[in-house]
Amino acid sequence: MIPVCSPDFFKTLPRKPRQAADLLDLPLLHDAERQDWALWFRTQGIADLPQTALRGASFDDMTLLLSAAASNQGIALVSEPLAPPELQRRMLVRVLNVAWPQEFAYWLVYPRAAGDQPEVAAFRAWLLGEGRRLNATARQATRAAPHRTL
Repeated sequence: MIPVCSPDFFKTLPRKPRQAADLLDLPLLHDAERQDWALWFRTQGIADLPQTALRGASFDDMTLLLSAAASNQGIALVSEPLAPPELQRRMLVRVLNVAWPQEFAYWLVYPRAAGDQPEVAAFRAWLLGEGRRLNATARQATRAAPHRTL
């Protein structure tokens, strides 16, 4: 997860963020459960959040969250593998070069007897290939993360 906003929004900030604590008083856009920012700040060593950090619009869809950030509504914490298209088109910029590895996982579950069925084996192979592709894309995006030269 990485903090992003539109280039225009970034230009309007009174002072440019240099560390996580600099984001506490800025407009933050939240996931539907309003947990991602709290977890992200905790990993940055900030446990006690002011109420201002918990305010702001929330979205139950990552695409809507990305759109809100691109529309100058605030700073979003988004999944890094989903952000590269917007970062490459300069619709979004990284606010800080600090990422938070999500502790979430997806599981493919099927009966043991079904594992040899061609459809299940093909889907499993495709799914694992997509996971490897996304991981490689995320690693490349992290290495080539655009710096804020606004």
